[in-house]
Amino acid sequence: MADSDRRSTLLDSYENAAVIVSGIVPDELGHPTPCPKYDVAGLIDHLVEAAHRAAALGRGQAPPPGDESPHVELSDAPRQLRSAAEQAAQAWGDNSSLSVRHTMPWGEQYTGGTLVDMYLAELAAHAWDLARATGQIDTLDPSLAVPALEGARAWIKPQYRTLGDHVAMRWAMNDSMASIFRGIGPSFPLEMLPPELDSLARAGVLRSEGRVHLAMPQVKTAPPQDFDDYSAECWSNEVLLESQLPPSDPAWRSELVAWGVTVAERLLRMAPDIPGLPVQATVSLQSAPGKEDPEVDYAVGALHLYCVRTSADDSSSSVDQFDQPVLVVTVQ
Repeated sequence: MADSDRRSTLLDSYENAAVIVSGIVPDELGHPTPCPKYDVAGLIDHLVEAAHRAAALGRGQAPPPGDESPHVELSDAPRQLRSAAEQAAQAWGDNSSLSVRHTMPWGEQYTGGTLVDMYLAELAAHAWDLARATGQIDTLDPSLAVPALEGARAWIKPQYRTLGDHVAMRWAMNDSMASIFRGIGPSFPLEMLPPELDSLARAGVLRSEGRVHLAMPQVKTAPPQDFDDYSAECWSNEVLLESQLPPSDPAWRSELVAWGVTVAERLLRMAPDIPGLPVQATVSLQSAPGKEDPEVDYAVGALHLYCVRTSADDSSSSVDQFDQPVLVVTVQ
């Protein structure tokens, strides 16, 4: 079997897409979408075609060349998506399907497991595009965000990644962060950074005395002497994320998460230079939507970078214990 088997999540992405399409009304078919090639009607056609292609590939049928999609009536699109899901469940049901190699119309070969990841990302991303275009972000299935992103990173070649990321990253987040993360969408790594965060990310990470250090730290004071290595790294490698938007504007959370994840990814690209230990970056926000304290709430968040030396240092296993939004990215 493939190292990461995301077949069940692929099937969940079909239902997620069907739910979003079911919520679209005819007056919205001409609306633009975040996918520049398509309006809502065209993207529905493309999404249904992708759903059928994924099922056909599981049966060993190569997709035709080109990107033309037959027109699908809005009223019939949810049924077609769910029908394609049933076909995909049968086609990809055997574990051996993950290791079978398929030649795509552009000449490259992929294993079945990679194609599952590819179409999971396709269905999840375009469902987000449609949800964004038709005001249905809150209807999206938040459980798809992390596996779709992990799947995409597993097969997209480094030269096609904006950040040049060639390191496997493991993601974890709690529910309050997932509700924010899904609203950012698949293009969030392209978010422009404020100049001070861009400079910090470009400066990168140093290693000395078994610790990681930001080359351009925001914190200038030394950690207390009684801190252990984990606490000392968190102290020294804290990055303040501060939005200029007022706390009353919910968009500040999406903005800070986009910035925090972009900085974290750039810094973690250097993690392979730190042998033997996993390295984590934690992105957290002051408050979750609907849980603001009007006396202390600010539009702020933080990023912390540190090595994982013991199980107690592994924040990815405890994200659900936090009330505020928390996201953890790990590389080894």
